[in-house]
This record gives sequence, structure tokens and C-alpha cells, in this order.
Amino acid sequence: MTQTHVPVDRRFSKPSEEELRDYDYQGYLGSYYASKTSNWNDILQCKRVIILGEGRSGKTHEFRQQAAQLRAKGRCSVFIPLERLHDSTTEDAISPADERALDEWLNIKSEDEAWFFLDAVDELKLRDGSFRSALRKLGRKIEGKSNLAHLIVSCRPADWRHQIDATDFNELFPIAVENARVIAPPPEEFFRSTLTRAETEDQNQQLEKPEATPQTLAIYALLPLTPTQVTDFAEALDPASSKGFKEQIEKQKRGRFFKRPRTSLMALL
Repeated sequence: MTQTHVPVDRRFSKPSEEELRDYDYQGYLGSYYASKTSNWNDILQCKRVIILGEGRSGKTHEFRQQAAQLRAKGRCSVFIPLERLHDSTTEDAISPADERALDEWLNIKSEDEAWFFLDAVDELKLRDGSFRSALRKLGRKIEGKSNLAHLIVSCRPADWRHQIDATDFNELFPIAVENARVIAPPPEEFFRSTLTRAETEDQNQQLEKPEATPQTLAIYALLPLTPTQVTDFAEALDPASSKGFKEQIEKQKRGRFFKRPRTSLMALL
């Protein structure tokens, strides 16, 4: 099927630790009526993110589109199918354009950040692949610049084993923010040392030892489409069929079956 893009403001919510262990919750992905949700702008600010979404919810398509949009803005962004990364080299797992962008980012001496969209932990596990092995392969490739990398991973909820997978992720791609703080000496001490010039520079000014504060791994659930989004999706995709599509949903009370973009797409085309 031809890749079709319909702009939709996809929303995300953060499941609690208890909900992460509840497969019933994960299967449904929570209510899209959540009082506080996030969008892609929020996701892209995070350094380490897991996106949980059911099959046909649009994870892969969203990853490709976000990578393309960042690339169009001149940012380094790489889409990597984890199954391919596990079975081949990093270079063979990505497109030629992404390979050129990645090599340029790795070789340039700058603090520019890069975004890596690691798709489908569930597909990797379906083939008995190792999430840890795939991460290690990427880690070796971007060693030395991993702190400048935003890693966004997708997975079906039932295939995400939080205790194991999150531990591997945090271990192989730790993020530490060094909070260095300069402490000025008391005024009388500074005045005395200035007069005598017997004090060392370390006594005039002390630098606290930086403390590493690890950033927590962010877990988000990709929320289903709302009824309004389903209607807007249908109208944008096929205006001629959207009215009949909407009437069919209302008549048969089957709206909940079309909250995944792929399902609506297949019904319209």
C-alpha cells in the first residue's frame, strides 16, 4: 500500500508505574480524555523516550514523519528499524541519506544534537532478537556523542518489559547533567586574601565537584484518535467517502474500531 500522510496532532500521556505493569491498561492505552496530554514537541525535548502503542496505531508512520520534519529543518535525524539494526551494521540498517547525515554529525566538532527514532522493539522480539544487543551496536557507533543524542523507541505495550528493557536502556545510554556551581568566599576572607596575596586561588574561589544527575527514562503512551480526529482524518484522506464513512460509524456504533489510523485508512481506501 502506498504511504499516505494525513497530518494529525497525535497526543501522548504518561502511564503510572502501576499502569505500566497492568497489561489491560496498556492494551487500551488509557483514555484520550486525559486532563493533561503531550504532543510531539514535548516528546522531542526528551533525551530518552519510550513510545508505547498498539499495532496499527501509527507508531512507524509517526516516527518516519518526525524524522523527515527534523531533517527538513537541517537537524540530524535517523530512522532505524531495530530488527534491521540487530541483524546488520548500523550503516546497512539506515537509508543512504541518513547514513550521510549521521557521518557528518559524528565527524563535526559541535554541540549540535541528533534524533534517533528506533522503531519496533516488538518486531525485534518477535524474531527472538535482543533489544540490548541492538542498543549496544548503536552505542558503539555514536560513542562519544551519545549525550547529544535523543533516542526515541517504539514498542507495543505487551512486549515492553519495563524492569529488563528500561534497565538495559539506562545502562547503555545514561544521561548525566553536570551541575557545577561556583561558590564565592565570604567578603572578609576575600578582602584579607587580596591584601596579603598569600591565599591561593582555590581559597578565593571554590568550585564544587560536579554532581551527576541522571535523567529518568520517559515512558509515553500513544493515545487513540478522538472521534473528531477520526472524522478529520477521513475528510482529509478521502473527502468523497468521508460522509458515508462517518454515517457508517454512527449507525453501527463502531467508532472505537477506527481510533487507530491504519484501521481507518484501510476502511477508506
